[in-house]
Amino acid sequence: MVRGTNAMTGILHDETLVKKVETVGDIPTADEFIATQVEIPQQYQAGAMWLVSNKTLLAMRQMKDTNGRYFLQNDLTNGFGYTFLGKPVMVSDQMVDNTVVYGDFSGYFINIHEGSSIKVLNEKYADEHAIGVVAWLEVDGKPMEEGKFVKTAKKTSTGRAVSQSTKSKKPVED
Repeated sequence: MVRGTNAMTGILHDETLVKKVETVGDIPTADEFIATQVEIPQQYQAGAMWLVSNKTLLAMRQMKDTNGRYFLQNDLTNGFGYTFLGKPVMVSDQMVDNTVVYGDFSGYFINIHEGSSIKVLNEKYADEHAIGVVAWLEVDGKPMEEGKFVKTAKKTSTGRAVSQSTKSKKPVED
């Protein structure tokens, strides 16, 4: 859902349907998180959530208001465990560090190709009293509805935002 290099198109590669909010540092500040959140129209706010990496989650967990209260709240009732600025936080090991996506993921479509196959390998592992299984599945996903997503990008010294989307955490095998 995130990477898009020789894999799914992903949410970070879309430059037309996903808005950008420029940030000064690697991790957005509380004000930059708020600026990111308000970029989504009110009609999509009800279903919106945050998508972050573990590194960004750590920074979010350490953010406090002027009274010393943490912005990130434990919330076991929402299915993800945390809320930030009133919205659920989804953490992905595949998410690029220092990039945040916020939006209504009902606008993210998954395409599963019909030519999927599964093969059971009875003979190959017979001497180990085991059965092997090989599966082939072609999948793609990308944002399809305008206005439902926004991502952060660090502003460079030239004033242009740098997208972190070309970095992948794990190599993709063809």
